[in-house]
Amino acid sequence: MVIHLSLEPRQTVSWRAAARSEIRARGSRVWMTRACSPYDYWLQAGDVIRVTRGERIWLSADDDGPAEVTLTSEYVERRRPFGLPPVRWLERAFRFLAPVAR
Repeated sequence: MVIHLSLEPRQTVSWRAAARSEIRARGSRVWMTRACSPYDYWLQAGDVIRVTRGERIWLSADDDGPAEVTLTSEYVERRRPFGLPPVRWLERAFRFLAPVAR
């Protein structure tokens, strides 16, 4: 999955990675910081930083003009608990609890 962002000057965007991802700067310089990290990063055009699943980052254009960022990660399909929709669980529970005609 690829997400393209255009960051306006003085605009900060927060993002939490759903899967391992790469962040690539395009155009102007981009400022990035990570949660629980004392370091800031300044990405030039073409620079890439990898983030881990669940990591929160903040991005902003560092120059007076807009900056572009590409976030690339594998698509993560959300799975339902136990693989069945809730309606099917209700149907199964009703069949189990319903009296059986004899």
